[in-house]
Amino acid sequence: MTIVPKTSQDSTSTIKYVEIFDNLYHTDKEISLESTFGDVNLNYMINKVESTLSSATLYIDGLNATLSIDKSELGMDMFSKKEVRLEQIPDVAKIKRMTIWFD
Repeated sequence: MTIVPKTSQDSTSTIKYVEIFDNLYHTDKEISLESTFGDVNLNYMINKVESTLSSATLYIDGLNATLSIDKSELGMDMFSKKEVRLEQIPDVAKIKRMTIWFD
């Protein structure tokens, strides 16, 4: 887990976000880094999908979280500039990263 403050090098700063890297963390609906897109889509409303250079980022307002899926899981070249749409993500695509936001 990585905890990122709102203001770096300020001991009184509050938390901006937490990145989860361990499969032991899971949501109240049992979503973890071992989950698939199908699991997430079944349990939470995905509010937006945004393409980055190497992944698709899913915005889940109900969790105040973002989940990332590598483009390779989508059958795309890793550095493809193509936009990713929600309906093109296969149910079996694995979650790579989970970020919980605090602002």
